[in-house]
Amino acid sequence: MAASLTELLGPDLGEIRVWSPVPFRSHPHGEEIEAASRQWAVDHGLCEPGRDGLWLGGAMADCMPFTEADLLLPYACYSYWAILWDDHLDTLAADPTTLGIHLSEGMRVMHEPHAPVPEDRWLIGLRDIRRMYDRTYPPPAVERLVAENSVYFSGQLWKACLRARSEPPTVAEYLRMRWAKSGLGTGVAATAAASGYLLSAAEYADPTVRAFCQAATFPGMVANDLVSLAKELITGDAGTNLVSIIGHHDHLSTAEAALRVWQLYERICALTLHLQRRLRDDPRPGVSRLAVELPQWIPGAWAFMIRTSRYDTPAAAPVRWPAITITDQPVWWNPDDLTPPPYPDIAWWWHQHNY
Repeated sequence: MAASLTELLGPDLGEIRVWSPVPFRSHPHGEEIEAASRQWAVDHGLCEPGRDGLWLGGAMADCMPFTEADLLLPYACYSYWAILWDDHLDTLAADPTTLGIHLSEGMRVMHEPHAPVPEDRWLIGLRDIRRMYDRTYPPPAVERLVAENSVYFSGQLWKACLRARSEPPTVAEYLRMRWAKSGLGTGVAATAAASGYLLSAAEYADPTVRAFCQAATFPGMVANDLVSLAKELITGDAGTNLVSIIGHHDHLSTAEAALRVWQLYERICALTLHLQRRLRDDPRPGVSRLAVELPQWIPGAWAFMIRTSRYDTPAAAPVRWPAITITDQPVWWNPDDLTPPPYPDIAWWWHQHNY
């Protein structure tokens, strides 16, 4: 397998086979949701007119194909805002103090949507999103979305501080940071809210539900690190990529570290299936419905990465990516092997399967 991965990272491989534990389902109104959310971003000055191909709102539609289009649209706008905001924060990464102040202003906007905000397009756009939430979702759903946004903001500051530190992050630090920084908790909350049901605070706090929510969404972030690696190696920003961090920690080549990450991706997908089987018959209606719907984030993430223009490499140093083929069988891991990985920071997900 190591030899195959070495070929994968070279110029001669024409195809990458990627396992998705559930089939991809496109949202029937994905194109409309993408167009409306992109226009919202243009109207707020966050995105230039004609910048097609991003598929940021449409991606959320495909990650949540069971949702109603009108209920999903506020979160699709939020996704346009959040991903472009993430790019904006990269320009502040060298100054964590300024970045922290900016994040704090944004957190205030989400918690105080009726208070005045500075003349800042990002803060004005975020206030508009919060007000859309209030018009669209019941208060408990808004409360969950606001809380998860705060976790997301803390993760962005967390990553910036790790990047600013002289020594590289450990694997444990990175894994603890990554789920928060990805904002995936907001996606979990939106999956329920945009489908018209809610989980109680007790249900969200249930360790098995928490493990499932993280396991079902985290593969997209692992995939993102794999797909982003080529561009990040070119731009010199691979120091906070899981492949680079595992390679540094375990003294592996890039190919060996990438294989380790591919295996981790499939291990998490396998666990997701096992936890899904356990929870989809749960007597709590919201939990059982979330168990059916949330794993769609895995093929939805791959569909986004295949379609979006965000992963284009710099023109000065283009990299030809092999074709990506989605398969229904694992490539790197036995799906019946539920041995926890050697990372306690996520291994607790596997422990929930035994309860």
